[in-house]
Amino acid sequence: MNYTATREEHSEAHTGSFKCSICSGMVHTWSGKHHFFGWQAVKTRPPVFGRRWAGVEW
Repeated sequence: MNYTATREEHSEAHTGSFKCSICSGMVHTWSGKHHFFGWQAVKTRPPVFGRRWAGVEW
């Protein structure tokens, strides 16, 4: 699953991590002066099979 997050710079270094809300797999870890927050899943549409694309000659 893809996620987006907001990155913010801090004056002091620190570490953190974020895990997938569905499978608990590690998505991102960080160390340094940046902090990541506001994680949101990127919603995608599943592929549609058997549909003709407009403008395509078969």
